[in-house]
Amino acid sequence: MIHLVLSSNENYADGLLVTVASALKSLNPEAEITVHFLNGGISERTRERLDKICVTLHKNCSWNNIEINEGSFQGFKPGPGNSLMTYARFLMGTLLNGIDKVIYIDVDFLVLKDLQELWERDMQGKIAWACQDISIPFLDGETPLPVSENEKNWPYFNAGFLVIDLKKWRETSIEKKSLELGLMNQSGLCDQAILNYLFRGDVGFLEQDWNWQSRNVLLDGRVRIANYHFIWVKKPWMHFRTTINYRLWRYYYRAYAEGSMISLYRRIGAKKLLIGIREILLRSSPALLSLYFKMVEKKFGNSSSEYLGLRDYYQESITAYPIESEKKAFADFARSKKSFT
Repeated sequence: MIHLVLSSNENYADGLLVTVASALKSLNPEAEITVHFLNGGISERTRERLDKICVTLHKNCSWNNIEINEGSFQGFKPGPGNSLMTYARFLMGTLLNGIDKVIYIDVDFLVLKDLQELWERDMQGKIAWACQDISIPFLDGETPLPVSENEKNWPYFNAGFLVIDLKKWRETSIEKKSLELGLMNQSGLCDQAILNYLFRGDVGFLEQDWNWQSRNVLLDGRVRIANYHFIWVKKPWMHFRTTINYRLWRYYYRAYAEGSMISLYRRIGAKKLLIGIREILLRSSPALLSLYFKMVEKKFGNSSSEYLGLRDYYQESITAYPIESEKKAFADFARSKKSFT
């Protein structure tokens, strides 16, 4: 039995639904899985949709709703979306009594890899397995307390996707230690900084495809089969981005999570939708892009953060994932799923 754990409140509901739906659609149909949801306050409608996803997308799936009171984390630094739900995982050892191993996934993922493959791997005595963080290479980058000189150059992991030995977690009092550190931690990375500190020297590193944090998801002209992690502030249910990873998220949202594109675009808002349409035009036309950069440079200056950020984004967009290549890769992927309309 695979034990999958996620946590969310209503602010991240769309992300939750797509993460669960994509994980179930990518899972071996003969596998058995329980989705343990740490519920920080989702609506009845979201709960009904989650139930339907679990019932209809995998024949051997059940889900376990666990109510969480965010008041348990008073005094902690709020995480993304001004939420404290990112700390809910600290309570797994107590909440999932009798379960000794889990896969934990943040709800800003699109899961295209079969979790059974990972579940069957030996933990090799490690308390956790994770993927390296692409922004912070080493342990001295962000921890709640200083680490030793010897530990500073140890690799730093991204905590959005973890395989955890909950038995060892309990034996080493991770829950108690993490809650204590939560009250003193001022890192912008919240629980990730705390877990990197507590797991140091006892974490194994997975292939990066299990937690793919790059915007470039093309591999030899095709969609990379990986778990896409939307680590940016611009989440797919908040902004209309046009790169293929965002298009794939919207595809799963519509096809498998009962998501209405009209309601999604209404929530994104007309301004952000128009920015996305502008992005398509700029990525498609070198002349328009050149003119746009001249306008931004004139307004902000060529050394401004606004100009440099936009330049880097569009240069990467055009060179790393050309829009025509993305269109073909997306069409091939959607065709292979046979549910694209």
